[in-house]
Amino acid sequence: MNVPVGLLGIFLASTFLYDPPYMQRRVTRIDVVGIVLLAIGLTALQIFLERGERENWFDSSFIVTTGLIALVALLLLVWWELRVEEPVVNLRILKNLRFTAGTCLGFVFGITLFGSLFILPLFLQRLRGYSVLDSSLIQMPRMLIMFVVTPIAGRLYNYVDGRLLIGAGVAMMMLGYFDLAHLTLEVGPAELLPGFLLTGAGMSCMFGTMSAVVMRTVPQPMLTAASGLNTLFRRIGGNMGYVLVTSQIAHRTAFHRAHLLEHLTPYDPGPTLALDNLTARLAGAGLPPGTATDSALKMLGGMVNRHATMMAYNDVFWMMGMLFVVGLPFLMMLGGRPSRPVPTPVPHQTAIASADKRG
Repeated sequence: MNVPVGLLGIFLASTFLYDPPYMQRRVTRIDVVGIVLLAIGLTALQIFLERGERENWFDSSFIVTTGLIALVALLLLVWWELRVEEPVVNLRILKNLRFTAGTCLGFVFGITLFGSLFILPLFLQRLRGYSVLDSSLIQMPRMLIMFVVTPIAGRLYNYVDGRLLIGAGVAMMMLGYFDLAHLTLEVGPAELLPGFLLTGAGMSCMFGTMSAVVMRTVPQPMLTAASGLNTLFRRIGGNMGYVLVTSQIAHRTAFHRAHLLEHLTPYDPGPTLALDNLTARLAGAGLPPGTATDSALKMLGGMVNRHATMMAYNDVFWMMGMLFVVGLPFLMMLGGRPSRPVPTPVPHQTAIASADKRG
């Protein structure tokens, strides 16, 4: 699906987009060492994050080796890039505290965005039983609201402090994730809609505004390097989001399963009654008594696993909402913006604008 759309995007970009003169510079020396270290470090990090949970993390020698390769390569990359004159990743931009704060906030944003995009289809398909197409249609309102809110947020950026828009986006995303932290095994599209609309609107307020606020703190000749570094941190945050939600779902499912199993005793009338009812229903369907009892126990165990997994998803959504609290200090470090727009002067208004300034 992505290949034809990507090719169309490349064609349109190469046809209609041109770099301004201050971004067009000649490269006198290609940073081959930096490119190699970057490729090795990010590839090893990607493998480490994606396969760590599957291989039981540091119990696997493969994961330990991959982690060490990623660590050494990335440390060497930092040391090398601070020495060369034309680095492939210009880490000197991080001396700009406002840019660094925005990049860290984008890192948190990447964790929550890609983490939620990863687990929502899993919940809808594995626990609610929706097909791939139906789960996509259920999530569509989150994307549709972005088409509505994004141009509105772009207009508001010209009139209000960018931090207010980003803060509004953070607040909406927190409320949306907290709303999604109350899932049940009977939840339907109507119950999911408020969370989808809030998170979609919050993304629209955050995404473009944050990029504009962060990039305006960087000198124009450094925009290309700054944009690449900002995107890199956001993508690493996305990979961290995959790992975080996967590991937390596994750990929280085990925790809730153990807690629920504590109540499955012969002395608790609720589970005993449920087991007797299941056994009677299976025996009425024609199963022998012993087979009916074993099947009822398996069905009861499956119900426990489903409820434990659902509670784990709720924990993960709550955690992603709370992650934005970590990003609030970075939000306060971003620069402000004049409360009214600064129009771009046209030639016949230049003299009037100059006179107004002198006045």
